[in-house]
Amino acid sequence: MILYRQAECMRDHAEDYLDFVDGFTLVFPGFCEDGLYNPSPAEVAKGTSKNSSGSVAGSSIIDFTTDDRATHEQLSKLSENAKAAAILVTPEMVSCLKDRFDHVSLKRTFRTVDEKEVDVAELIFDLCR
Repeated sequence: MILYRQAECMRDHAEDYLDFVDGFTLVFPGFCEDGLYNPSPAEVAKGTSKNSSGSVAGSSIIDFTTDDRATHEQLSKLSENAKAAAILVTPEMVSCLKDRFDHVSLKRTFRTVDEKEVDVAELIFDLCR
């Protein structure tokens, strides 16, 4: 799962991802909105340092409601820092996201404990086959 806006950005910039995705490639969709599709390790470290700068373990995770976390275990991995998102993709998966977005991206809206709504995308790449 990633934020829905990140999935949309990846779809909209699929060609930029296809320029460097070769085989299984780790991509950071949180940098997409900044126009950075293949960030360097230094850029990733700088952009994700919020998650490791002396915070209590888990404190940078989005605090979804207990019910949502109980029924959707993957929510426990979504960081408040959008740049911390990383997914492993192939060129075929990126092309599928571009061409069949509505079929492989399931949009879900969850609530945080402070009543904010967060749109999340569950990417179901098995449907690309």
